[in-house]
Amino acid sequence: MYTSAASERNKQPILNVMQPMLPEAGLIFEVASGGGQHVAFFAQHNPGLQWQPTEIDQRLHASIRARAAGLDNVHPPLALDVRAPWPQIKANGVIVANMFHIAPIETVRGFFHGAASVLVAGGFVQVYGPFRPSAHSAHMSEGNERFDQNLQAQNPAWGIRCLDDVMHQAEEAGLVQPKVTPMPANNLMLHWRLA
Repeated sequence: MYTSAASERNKQPILNVMQPMLPEAGLIFEVASGGGQHVAFFAQHNPGLQWQPTEIDQRLHASIRARAAGLDNVHPPLALDVRAPWPQIKANGVIVANMFHIAPIETVRGFFHGAASVLVAGGFVQVYGPFRPSAHSAHMSEGNERFDQNLQAQNPAWGIRCLDDVMHQAEEAGLVQPKVTPMPANNLMLHWRLA
């Protein structure tokens, strides 16, 4: 099984913030599930909900299935490119962690428009990761600045996204009631609802 140290550290803080938003029943759609650490953990703590993991890298699907073994509320993983049409399902929530900064900028627009296409009215979107307040402002920490430089050195299309740009893309997709929650290690949790 693939293990991410960051996912191990942040899965409980993410769940703590997400828990009050979760419905009693329904489907939660996770984008970029990686090795399945988050979805398995969240499903264990919320057995009344169904969970749909997705991961564009199909080499990680075996890890997701292994982590979810024995959990009858986790569906088999789907291969999802957020820029392509999303499956025709209905979800009560769409969540993603640590994807925006390691993908091209067009994935941000694709994510929000795709999320809006699968959400039921009043459903929620939750995005976790590092963000920069605006294109003209300083990073939230020196660590985030170094991280951003390292990301862009690996791939010029990567980098910590500006919060202003992300909020604009979410609004264009029809998401409302934005909320920003500070998280450990200079990360943020962003929330919206579908009107």
